[in-house]
Amino acid sequence: MIKTNEIKKAALSKLDWKKSFIISIIFVLANVALSYALEYAINLTINIPILNFAVNILYIALFIPLSFGFISAMSKLYKSERVSGTTIFNEAVLNFTKTIGIFVRTLIKILIPSFIIIFAGIGILFITTQNLPVTNENLSGYSMFISLIYLAVLIGVALSTIPYALSSYILTDNKEMTSKEIVNRSADLMKNKIWNFIKLIISFLGWFVVLAVIVTIANMAINEMVGNIANWIGMMLLMPYMVTSIRVFYEEASDTKEVIIKKEESSEN
Repeated sequence: MIKTNEIKKAALSKLDWKKSFIISIIFVLANVALSYALEYAINLTINIPILNFAVNILYIALFIPLSFGFISAMSKLYKSERVSGTTIFNEAVLNFTKTIGIFVRTLIKILIPSFIIIFAGIGILFITTQNLPVTNENLSGYSMFISLIYLAVLIGVALSTIPYALSSYILTDNKEMTSKEIVNRSADLMKNKIWNFIKLIISFLGWFVVLAVIVTIANMAINEMVGNIANWIGMMLLMPYMVTSIRVFYEEASDTKEVIIKKEESSEN
């Protein structure tokens, strides 16, 4: 497995920033429109729990294929294939059933590990409260402890999804595979590579911190709208870089390296 910096270097060399930025704009605008529609629908159904729940399910059912459409469009750009303004939506519609199938199968796969992690967190809290009762003196300490346990549980659940993180990338190249085959293929590719994937994702953390600082300053110094715009622009630049880097990771994991990596190695020699 090549190093994280080499993966990111290969991704940068393959990125078509102009087209990637346009695709990102379309994706972000579609998500913003979807979010506003969701907020409006939730306000309309706030007193009807069943409809409110149905609206949230509908949002997930639309967001997942749309996200795949973005990944698929970026993969096409990576492979120098033709991409248009409608590629995201075409890919989302054509692969709607399969992307939902992958999502459901991933949920099933992580169900038991997630329950174990959640119950472990609850168990730790229960044992702690039994041995160290909550008082006014230790209330602030307990609040911090609960926050840490909550964060640990979230991280644990997130880590349980990593074996299936390559599913969308596998689908972009293997439309004939079933959702079950894709999820299992992702798990196979991720064997002994989970830590490499984690390091790749963590390597982007600094960029997100910088973006968060810029957005916070914009919110405080100007207004929330400017902060939102700064956030959207930052995400439009970061998303193509991150998705393309994961694409390189996927090809490296599946032993289907792009010619660009080989060229870089030969040029260095």
